[in-house]
Amino acid sequence: MGIVRFKGIVETLNIGTTTPIDEEHCHLRFNFSIKKLGGADTTRGVGKAFVNEVKQQVEQDIPIWENKIHLSKPLLCDGDGPIAPYRRWAGQFHV
Repeated sequence: MGIVRFKGIVETLNIGTTTPIDEEHCHLRFNFSIKKLGGADTTRGVGKAFVNEVKQQVEQDIPIWENKIHLSKPLLCDGDGPIAPYRRWAGQFHV
């Protein structure tokens, strides 16, 4: 489960869950919560635009996921952010 908070144009909370289905498939689910903006129509419109943008970004990542391989010591770049501490934390749940 991943929780991401977005701030800026609109405050949004995204809770993402990934459930393995079999060796090659997983179920990816996103749940969004968006801070109210003026009226319901405005909030709904901004929410739909945000969801469509995330959907497009996920679809662009599919070729990467389909071709990824496990590397025990992957090369990390400066722009990768705090992925190394996250991997250390997540490693406690893997055999």
